[in-house]
Amino acid sequence: MVSKQNAETAIGVYTGIIAPEYRSAEVIEQLASIRSLLESDSSAVITSGRNRCVIVDLRRNGAISRVVVKCFGGVGVLSAARYRRVGSKARRTWIAGTFLQRHKIGTPAPVAFLEDSLFGIRECYYLSEYQDEFTTFRDELIRLFSEDRECERFIGLMDCVARAVRAMHDAGFVHNDLGNQNIMLRKFDSDRWSDVLFVDINRARTYDLVSNIQRARDISRIYLPSDFLRVFKEMYFGVQPPRDFQRFEGLFRRMYALHTATRRYRHPMRSLKESDDTSSYPGLRNMWVWDERSAQAISVIRAKDRVGLIPVANHLKITVATAKALPGVWRRYRGMLSSCYANQVAMKDRIGVAIELKPEMEERELSLLGGLGAIPVVMRLYHHEPKWKRDWRINMAREVANRGHKISIALVQDRGAVLDALSWRQFVREVFESIGNIVEWFEVGHAVNRVKWGIWNLDECVSIMNMAVECADQYPKVRLVGPAVIDFEYPFLLAALDNAPSKVRFSALSHHLYVDRRGAPENKQGRFSLLEKCALARAIADYSQHCETGLIISETNWPLLGTGVYSPVNSPYESPGVRRNDPSVDEDHYADFMIRYFLIAICSGMADSVFWWRLIARGFGLVDDTDPLRLRKRPAYAMLVYFLGIVGDAKFIKRRFINKDNGFGIVFEFVRLDDETVYIAYCIEPTVNCVFDLEYDRVTDAFGNDAGGTSAELLSGRPKYYFRKQGIDRAKV
Repeated sequence: MVSKQNAETAIGVYTGIIAPEYRSAEVIEQLASIRSLLESDSSAVITSGRNRCVIVDLRRNGAISRVVVKCFGGVGVLSAARYRRVGSKARRTWIAGTFLQRHKIGTPAPVAFLEDSLFGIRECYYLSEYQDEFTTFRDELIRLFSEDRECERFIGLMDCVARAVRAMHDAGFVHNDLGNQNIMLRKFDSDRWSDVLFVDINRARTYDLVSNIQRARDISRIYLPSDFLRVFKEMYFGVQPPRDFQRFEGLFRRMYALHTATRRYRHPMRSLKESDDTSSYPGLRNMWVWDERSAQAISVIRAKDRVGLIPVANHLKITVATAKALPGVWRRYRGMLSSCYANQVAMKDRIGVAIELKPEMEERELSLLGGLGAIPVVMRLYHHEPKWKRDWRINMAREVANRGHKISIALVQDRGAVLDALSWRQFVREVFESIGNIVEWFEVGHAVNRVKWGIWNLDECVSIMNMAVECADQYPKVRLVGPAVIDFEYPFLLAALDNAPSKVRFSALSHHLYVDRRGAPENKQGRFSLLEKCALARAIADYSQHCETGLIISETNWPLLGTGVYSPVNSPYESPGVRRNDPSVDEDHYADFMIRYFLIAICSGMADSVFWWRLIARGFGLVDDTDPLRLRKRPAYAMLVYFLGIVGDAKFIKRRFINKDNGFGIVFEFVRLDDETVYIAYCIEPTVNCVFDLEYDRVTDAFGNDAGGTSAELLSGRPKYYFRKQGIDRAKV
């Protein structure tokens, strides 16, 4: 029904409705000759095709109003009969627009609609206020993927749109053509959007209550890569989406994909002029997104969708390389395992930390680094960052080296490094030229077995490595390590090494060995705990012709509970509801596991060095920067300071198990430079009362506090330190 205020009126040869604030003789006169208005010198075509959109200047009350005219094509007499029943496109758009206005849902303010229905619908027009400085959801996504690939921007954009779509549906409005291009919004700065407007609403319907099936059908037209789509739907509901919604949304999406794929056959002429909504987005393999909060690249595609994008040849190469290497690697692995803890190990310079300096807290981070002593440091240099930022990081690397730290650099690729080989080569060459003479080693490739870091197959992995090796040939002092596979995925590691050109030879095998999903470092994945994983990695290094035997664990840590999207396992969006199989740990376990990781990996003789990722990070660092003005040292920082102060220059002698009572204790023996013996003991069980068969003068907890008395021999997962002065009879040890 149309109210009297919005009653249809004659406008020249047309009939239609004009909004009250525009209704005047002056406006009616201009609209009566709308064709002339559309062809005036001041008009500007926004979109062409079947339904043109043209900006025109409309005079009213002595001023000019910018108005968008959507020109719908005419229909024949037969179709007009249907239109008289359901309304022309212009009329339906008017009804939908005024509905949205009444319910305070965003849409460009309706100005008028006109239709000529004397013989069918020969022409009809819908007019709305022009929205200056607005963009579309589609254009913003394309811009972010190409220019500003920071994940937090995507999350902010999607959240803004998801909330607006939810409000639209809750008002009883179903769009029925909710493509990204039909969602307009205002961009305020680099990461804020608001004022969502829905356009192209002639297909819309209104209901008292919109069902989950109707919501699913509407949202199935929105295009996002699959994991971002998962996030979008969770934002829309604020909880896990209902099962019926998920089922129908997937069904409607598949139906729409089929509809889109067959468009060229159904409308061949139209398809020559129009492109589908996904044509300007980067390909799924090239959607590379960075998340500053968790300091990692983000996978925008769900695992089941990634599988189909990885070449079959990749799997074949991995299978062949693994089968070929297995006998030799396994023989070496058994030898490595039998030699664990058999030799003394000098601890100096084997424990390092990664830093990620920021200009706003540069001095504070360097001060915290100094608190750990002159330990080795690894820094990342990113291909995706602008040159000014890279240059700043290079200067900071020099500063760290000047402060007495051995500095190493991880060269981190992105998808652009793969797609633009010259850019990657130039990046590597500039870094070698700038600081090649002060860097201990450069790590080539970063988590090369994770496609989110930009490498989708072994050929791309080998190309990245090969170009770095070619550049290094010009700089004799440059030492390369790699290929930096992450986690316990050694078949990929074997394939990466097996397919490398003969000239690729690393000074050591570098590895990102996280064991967080198994809990404590002693916990096993099948038959492999941290110890066995290190032994197997070292065996691979010994087997391969492309690297020396050494093993550098260049990244490890545990994600921290309660840190939300700043945790690597929660980014880029913390899903509502209970999280299952969460590997995050509290700060106390994080600290305990860290010290135990160092003891196992280094004292076993399997890892030459281990670097903790990283010094400052809200979701996984030794120091919490939730409040950047008041950095908070976590227990792990204090424990590491004490650990390094006690054994940083010591020599590991041997490991033993001590007498047990409902459990057992593990003891690592060290001799310090002053000949003082230190035993570091803990147990894997929650607590165990051990009967010690070794002598000691004093005992401290993991922070250096006195822990003597009756509880001295009560062990837990947190290491304790037992000290024995010189001159004590060693026969009892």
